[in-house]
Amino acid sequence: MNSSATQTPSRARCVTGSEHSLQTYFANCELSSPYDQTQLEARSKLEMFLPVRWKVVLNEGAVHVFLTSAQDNISIQRNLTCSVNGKVELYVHNHPVDVNRFLKKAPASVPLTSNTVNKFVDRIVKIVEQVNAMEVCGGCDSENLKAGWSKCTLREVDGNPFNECRYSETFRSFSCKRFISLNLQSNTEYV
Repeated sequence: MNSSATQTPSRARCVTGSEHSLQTYFANCELSSPYDQTQLEARSKLEMFLPVRWKVVLNEGAVHVFLTSAQDNISIQRNLTCSVNGKVELYVHNHPVDVNRFLKKAPASVPLTSNTVNKFVDRIVKIVEQVNAMEVCGGCDSENLKAGWSKCTLREVDGNPFNECRYSETFRSFSCKRFISLNLQSNTEYV
């Protein structure tokens, strides 16, 4: 018998982007290589401590923790990717965001091992709590100014493809950082 016939199917790559549905994303991730007990334990603990609408997916040596939109047509609005070696990346609307400001208030980086599961999970939860206290800038969504949007060259219309609750369509500068603090005393802090 051919030994390749008895092997598990090749790993599927997780794909993201507007052309793929969230169901496709989950289906592809679940076809990835089997996870060790440590990764499964980390996922289980994260699922207990994450805020509402935050989900966990394991894939290819990483733990993806992401915020989904509240609407029926689910979009991934924020994605925190944590490699099992401790490296962390943050994406907002599929754009990379400097994660360093969130790491300053989080526990030190640790690789995911059977002895460090709790520390690994605590770190992710602390980062998520900080990210969850941020919001995407609402831009300028005034109906009175909509007629002038097409005349501005250094700005763009954001049609809200990620289903943010704060706006349905808005206008923003190309240099808009998009991610702002919800804390009224620190709204001058942009990521």
